[in-house]
Amino acid sequence: MAVNGEERQRARVSQMIFDIPTIIASLSAGLTLEPGDVIATGTPSGVGFAMNPPQYLKAGMSWWRELIVSVNCATA
Repeated sequence: MAVNGEERQRARVSQMIFDIPTIIASLSAGLTLEPGDVIATGTPSGVGFAMNPPQYLKAGMSWWRELIVSVNCATA
């Protein structure tokens, strides 16, 4: 994610603490996941409130993000 042209966040799924299958298995143990459900996993480093001093988004700032998703589904 970039704010006013400055990159703030860049991360890969491989850098997550838990891999995707583990997250899905953990959630599935307590609830039923349905098609279309969204699993929010948090954010990588670079969030503005954790900066010193904190840097929040303000009116007039431009931001850009890119999300690339690749899903492989196995059928039985």
